[in-house]
Amino acid sequence: GLALDFALYTPDGKQVVWDMNTDFNKNHKKDWMEVVQMFKARGFEWGGDWRSFKDYPHVQMTFGFSIAQLKAGKRPSRPTMVVKVPELTKVVASVTDKKKEEYMIPVAKADKIIALIQAEWKEKDEQIKQYQKMWQEENAKPDKCQQKLDEYHRAAEALRKDKKELGELADEVRKASGRKEVNILLR
Repeated sequence: GLALDFALYTPDGKQVVWDMNTDFNKNHKKDWMEVVQMFKARGFEWGGDWRSFKDYPHVQMTFGFSIAQLKAGKRPSRPTMVVKVPELTKVVASVTDKKKEEYMIPVAKADKIIALIQAEWKEKDEQIKQYQKMWQEENAKPDKCQQKLDEYHRAAEALRKDKKELGELADEVRKASGRKEVNILLR
């Protein structure tokens, strides 16, 4: 869940292009590198910067940890997981003699972000159901293992907490785009 590979589409959206030298938008910049710079601006590591093996379509977010540390269970603190989005427009509004900073996200981008959050939310919901089923199956056994029951319960609770945070994040994105409605599915 830390990495992804990407490619470009032709302007008509009919073909995938792995050519790093294309300039479909004719701005005299390689489109591939424009995408790479967007990821790097948000703290992603690009496989094209690696010394030993160049993996040009690869980007990953390690939050400063090595892959070995992440595999061993190290996790970043919540504040370090915030990804900076340079396209946000800073709006300063006067509120009862005090300045209040707000960030606006274009609605189209907010919708895409929310769709990603919803997909993650649904995945976590499915995982919770799996843990509940495993808990029920273990609890029905005559020689049930309390350690397994506790483990399943803790895992489901952690996922519920993650779902709540995803719902809060979706609400923040929704507010930053100027939308007022709240999606009940994310609760």
